[in-house]
Amino acid sequence: MRPGDDGSLPGAGPRVEGAQPAPALVVGAILFCAMLGVPALRVLADVLIFRQVPDERRGRTITAVMTLFGMGVPAGTAISGLLLQYFSTLTAMLALAAVLALAALYSLTKPAIRQARWPEQPTSHAGPRSL
Repeated sequence: MRPGDDGSLPGAGPRVEGAQPAPALVVGAILFCAMLGVPALRVLADVLIFRQVPDERRGRTITAVMTLFGMGVPAGTAISGLLLQYFSTLTAMLALAAVLALAALYSLTKPAIRQARWPEQPTSHAGPRSL
């Protein structure tokens, strides 16, 4: 028997007996829910970081932050894949949850992060705009 003769993809690993593939709608809904926070993260980065950086450094700062944001998805996928290759699903999920919890706890110990201030809104001396 050659790889792939049983209907599995070559290199996909052993199949679990009785397991059914997830319907595309379920996978799409999970991915949709997982990505709901991305626009909020973009707004948070815009307000807390970009608006407080001097104009001459803003381009470099935006590039660095967006590079780190962009690297998060492939790095997370690779780490998740490695964990799932060597550990059970529950162990892999608990390990990832522990890393996120450690990052949250670390941020709570930093006063600069806890006391991040929202930038001042520019005040307009002109009266209210009429439409």
